[in-house]
Amino acid sequence: MRAYTTWSAYASFRENETGIIAPGRWADITVMDIDPLYLGEKSPEKLPAGSIKLTMAAGKIVFERK
Repeated sequence: MRAYTTWSAYASFRENETGIIAPGRWADITVMDIDPLYLGEKSPEKLPAGSIKLTMAAGKIVFERK
């Protein structure tokens, strides 16, 4: 997970702008109803059953399942 968040922010010299979820930071986030990291390891056949609940881009909600 760090490779996609804090480490990539550091590598691109943007650790003061992104890399963690905090007020004032850039945020592109997808919230799912499953844990893809857990299922990918334990039950990968269940991954397609997951759905997206919310997507944020540039810190703004661009999709929210009601």
